[in-house]
Amino acid sequence: MRFFVILLLLILSASHSQSIEQDQLISENDLDFLFKNNIKKWNESVVFFDKKKSMSKVGNNDEIYFLKSFFQNGSVIIKPYFNKNNVSKIYLEYELEIFDQNLNNLIFKHYSKLENNYCTNVIDKISKIIIQINKCD
Repeated sequence: MRFFVILLLLILSASHSQSIEQDQLISENDLDFLFKNNIKKWNESVVFFDKKKSMSKVGNNDEIYFLKSFFQNGSVIIKPYFNKNNVSKIYLEYELEIFDQNLNNLIFKHYSKLENNYCTNVIDKISKIIIQINKCD
C-alpha cells in the first residue's frame, strides 16, 4: 500500500502552477500498478490523496471513488472500473480549461503509443480528452 501511495504521489501530483508534461502522464508501469488494485486498496489511496491540495476525491453512485488531479490548464479524473474486485478498465478524463493543441497532441500521442499490454481508445472532444484503457488479452 505504501509503495502504491508513493508511486501515485510522484506520478499524479502536479501543482496548480505547473503545466502537464510528458513525464507526468501515466506510463505503462503506472498502469501495471493501477490494474493490480482491488476496490479497498483503491478507495483507501483516493481518501489519502483527497488531503492533497492538488487532488480531490470525486464521488460516484457506487462504492468506488474517482481521483481528480489538477494541473495548470485543467485536470484529469482517474476512473477505474472493477469486475469481481479487480480493475477491468480505466478511464482517464482530461478536462482542459483552455484549448491547447500542443497539450492535446501530447496526450493523444502518449496514450496512442501504449502497446505492450494495453489497448487504448482516445476520444478527443473540444474541452475534454477521454482515454479508455483495457488490458489486451
